Amino acid sequence: MKLNDLCAYTAAYIFKPDPEDLLGDEVLIKSTSDVFGDRKCLKSLMPRHPVDQQQYALEAHKDADDVRQIYQATYMTPAEHVSRGNHWYLMVVDFVKKKLVWLDSLHCATRDHPRRRAILRMAIFVEEILMHESYGTDVPAFNQERMVSAFSLYQPRHIQQQRPGSNDCGVWISKWMIECPLRSEYGYITVNTATRMKLAIHLVKAANNELYNDVLAKAAKNWTVEEKKRNKLVKL
Repeated sequence: MKLNDLCAYTAAYIFKPDPEDLLGDEVLIKSTSDVFGDRKCLKSLMPRHPVDQQQYALEAHKDADDVRQIYQATYMTPAEHVSRGNHWYLMVVDFVKKKLVWLDSLHCATRDHPRRRAILRMAIFVEEILMHESYGTDVPAFNQERMVSAFSLYQPRHIQQQRPGSNDCGVWISKWMIECPLRSEYGYITVNTATRMKLAIHLVKAANNELYNDVLAKAAKNWTVEEKKRNKLVKL
């Protein structure tokens, strides 16, 4: 993986050891929509670490708790959590092709049925939201465009799979969230050992990160300090 000086400074600062008084609490990301990300969250992108759920909110540039607080009581029906274990997979609702695309980086035949049921339940939940009167009266609530539960379920068989023990399912989801709006050729979306670092740099360097210039200044200073330490070791 090749990094220019700017990215190298940033990566070194993101993943540097934390002072004892901070313990990962230093905020490195504050988006224009008031989504915050600290070093602890970004360090979950280190190899083989399960990805922090907070990172998904950063990737989508939304704060899930704030969204729920605003919309849930009025527009969203109660939802039963369907979380099973620590594995994550993604459902993409394709309104153009009327498909529910099931993207799973760790296919497991014995768990296919429970995962399929979870996707269908989520589709019904999304449909309930789309049928709400707040979406307007010009289109009937039961219009075919909104009947997400009637969409065909499609699971691409050619998508690449994560390495066993890598805990990369969250990284795959992040990549899909970034690239799926740009193309539907899911087989060309890949994750490798450098992807985690690239995601961390991408989040910190995002145009809507109000703290980026401050983080960059700290990163350059940190690089200079560490470089002096390395030079002393070489002289010895």
